[in-house]
Amino acid sequence: MSKAKLKFNSNGKFKILQVSDFQDGPTQRYLTMDYVLKCVEEYKPDLIMITGDNKFSTTGTEFFKFMGRYFIRKTYDCFMKPFEELGIPVAIVFGNHDIDGKLTRREQFEIFKAYSVCVSEAGEEHLDGCCNFNLPIMSSDGKRVAYNLWCFDSNDGVLDDKLEWYVRTANKLKEENGGENVPAMVFQHHPPLQALDAVKEAGENLNGFCHEEVCPDPKDEGKQFDTMVEQGDVKAIFYGHDHVNTYCVPYKGIDLACAPTSGFGYYGDFDTRGLRYITLDEDGTYETEMVYYYAKFCKDKLSKARFTMCSTELPDETKKKAAKEYMEECRKNGTYSSKIKKECKVALD
Repeated sequence: MSKAKLKFNSNGKFKILQVSDFQDGPTQRYLTMDYVLKCVEEYKPDLIMITGDNKFSTTGTEFFKFMGRYFIRKTYDCFMKPFEELGIPVAIVFGNHDIDGKLTRREQFEIFKAYSVCVSEAGEEHLDGCCNFNLPIMSSDGKRVAYNLWCFDSNDGVLDDKLEWYVRTANKLKEENGGENVPAMVFQHHPPLQALDAVKEAGENLNGFCHEEVCPDPKDEGKQFDTMVEQGDVKAIFYGHDHVNTYCVPYKGIDLACAPTSGFGYYGDFDTRGLRYITLDEDGTYETEMVYYYAKFCKDKLSKARFTMCSTELPDETKKKAAKEYMEECRKNGTYSSKIKKECKVALD
């Protein structure tokens, strides 16, 4: 159980921003954190939850291990240093691209936990992977655990060892709560196997977008979802992995919610890049909404051009034209600099 001191505010609310699939390197696109930090400023989260694929698959594959460690640290710095400066607690789990390279997940976690705002735990050593832990959120009066956040390494599936730990810990929390389940939600990288059926059954009534096929981990056996339905504490499972999916669909008493890519380092859809905002209520309920970067923040010619040039899914000619417009607008308003020139170069590489 994590030692993090998380607590509902005096209004009985606890706010989370889920960001996922940065999938970038040590020269992260500036636009990624510009938008994330705008969301932080507006929504004032109590916790940032990063749900995996935190780096390029090639970062950490360098010939010498010490070089891989250096570049992973530089990559983490791009998004962790701004959070650290703001003093916002941050939790992280690993995705499939995080396991590529010479550094194990536990070695990568050693880099992450050095940041002062880290509230993740490596988890029990016998559990498969790294970052299988839970984050209790105390009631506003600090007298009880009012909500619980489960975090899993979903690589190779959430199988027997992790589920045994989950049930054991959930039952301990239940006992401490007078025999009542502590309401909970799950954060991990991959969708659970049952998301395939949930999305299919929702059909045209799906809340949000499903622009690519739901892709659970190949080793997922469906045990996680079934076990959590039986345990009865989990209200929702939040995940990423599928960069252009943004749905939230109820299924057998548990909401299944996907967040798209929050970055510009890899593929995405022009209008669905963003993050998920979650508000927990001390009474055990919650609300969630998608924050789409383009719809929310691109209101003028400059911001639209900047967003367009960074959108990896667009043709090169479209991006080059947008970069030219962006530089022209910066010259007009007197903000053009070597940083702007470098930003355009990184976006077009």
